[in-house]
Parts: sequence; C-alpha cells; structure tokens
Amino acid sequence: MYSTKSPECMQASPQPYTAAGALDAGGHAAAGRLGFGRHLACFVLLLGFAMCVAPRCRAQTEPYPEGTVRIVLRGGEQVVGLVLREDAQEVEVEKVSGVRMIIPRSQIISMRSVAGERFEIRDPNRTRLLFAPTARAVGSGQGYLAIYEIFFPFAAVGIANVVTLAGGITVNPGSDRFAYLAPKVTVYQQPDMAFAVGGIGVTTFNSGAEASLFYAVATLGRPEHAVTAGVAYGYSDGDVGDSPVLLIGGELQVSNRVKVLTENYVITGSGGDTLLSLGLRLMGDRVAGDFGFITTSSVLGDTGGFPFLPWLGFAYNFGS
Repeated sequence: MYSTKSPECMQASPQPYTAAGALDAGGHAAAGRLGFGRHLACFVLLLGFAMCVAPRCRAQTEPYPEGTVRIVLRGGEQVVGLVLREDAQEVEVEKVSGVRMIIPRSQIISMRSVAGERFEIRDPNRTRLLFAPTARAVGSGQGYLAIYEIFFPFAAVGIANVVTLAGGITVNPGSDRFAYLAPKVTVYQQPDMAFAVGGIGVTTFNSGAEASLFYAVATLGRPEHAVTAGVAYGYSDGDVGDSPVLLIGGELQVSNRVKVLTENYVITGSGGDTLLSLGLRLMGDRVAGDFGFITTSSVLGDTGGFPFLPWLGFAYNFGS
C-alpha cells in the first residue's frame, strides 16, 4: 500500500505491506498489462459481494434483547447477560446459558448495553482488518500490542475516543531496519458508522530513506459485520503521488470466537495491480490471532508456483 513517486525510496525502505513485493517477480510483467478498468471492476465486485453477503449471513443468529449487557471484570473476564437486578453494591445477571450471577460493583470495570448484538465475544481488535485500519477509534485509555508477519511489531493507544497513536520498529535481522508511525483521527463515530483520516510514515535507520502516505477511510456496519473502504495517496520528497490506492475490506463474525476478514487494494496508475486477501480471526476476550493468504490479480493469472503468501498476525488488547 506504500505507493509513492519515488521508487528508489521504496526499494530502500521495505514496507509492512510486503505481499506485492514478495510476489513481484512472478507478476510484474503481467501487472503492467492491467488497465484501470480491470482494477475498477475488481473493486466494484468486491464491494458488491461484501455488502450483499454480510447482511444475509448475519441473520443466522438472534440478537440480544433489551436489557442485555457486557460486563468487564477486573481480571479481564467478560460476562454477557440480562440484568435482573442492580443496586449500588451489586448487579445480578442471567447469562445466555441460564446461569445467574451476582457481581459486586467493586469487581466491575465497565458495563455497557449489547442489545441488538449477536455474539458473546466482541472482536477485541476491531480497529484493524488484517493490517489496514478500520475507521473505528481505539478507546480512551485502551490500546494493543501486535506483531505481523513475525518481523513487524506494532503498538497503539487511544486518546479521548478520537485519536489513535500507533507505530513500531521492525525486528528483521540482516537487513535495513525501519521505524513507522501511524496516527489516525476518527472524526465521526456511531455504532454502525465511522469515518477517519490518518497517515503512515516510514524511515529507515541505515539509508535514512523516508516515505509516507495519507488516507481517508470509512467503516459501515457494526464489528460483527461491516465494510471498510478507503483511499490513500503516497508522499515522498515533497511530492504527492499521482495515482491513489483504493482499499475495500470486510469483516463477518460467524461465531463467538471466529471472524472472516478480507482486505483488498486496487493499486492504480501505470503498472498497477490488485492485491487480494482472505483470512480468519480467532478471538478471545483480549487477544486476536489472524491467519490468511495474500495474492495479486496478476499472480493468480500465472500458472507457475503457489500463488498465495501466508499472513500471520497476533494482537493483545489492554485497557477497560
């Protein structure tokens, strides 16, 4: 996704979105023959699929009724149940299983309504797809520690439910390491809609090469089922890239602990390509592990070799 007007800069500073580079040898020639019309067609088809399929899959589970809450306890455990009684000292709830619990207020970190939601476990890493950000903000006083593809650690904290500060330093041995900073500002957020702007800046330690991009992204839907779309422009040596990168992604929670993710890019301009991905997220109360595959439209058209690059990601979320 790091597309700028300076190829030399990008060669000196490898980026977290490494699939296109790793697959370039097999697909560069074919990519050059792809036109913008083909990219746009892929983009529209992916968007239509995500918007048509997600609402139908969602209907497989009944939503929680009014009065259902999610309680986060001091030990990190989460309890979802219908509130039967509450006072200044304790809250009595009935869990989905029918078990009743009396929880002292002193053990409760937070309690919020989940009426209309469909699963006990809420995605703890709902501010990101496989790697790209959604428009949702990391909550105030919350954050996460993550690592992608083994060599790319990432950390983020939320400020005032609006600003997300994130970044990291690569740990890849035997090559030029680089640091990256990724701030995001969520300018509008509702339970089923959010809009954000942000950027990603990268600098290498040895060569001192720098590159960055700026983006706008919108997320439509709740964390259980949503579509995320965005546009980004590269920036390097004082110049803004001529051709945007388009993002279309989706998320669909299919059970309490499993979510399907897709994150796709249309790289416009001369020699552009379409990067496609599909993966699963396994979720706990605070942890999320992602496994998926990445490819490009040009590599899929090549008959030689295995056309997919594995994707691995892990995140631990902290805060109330």
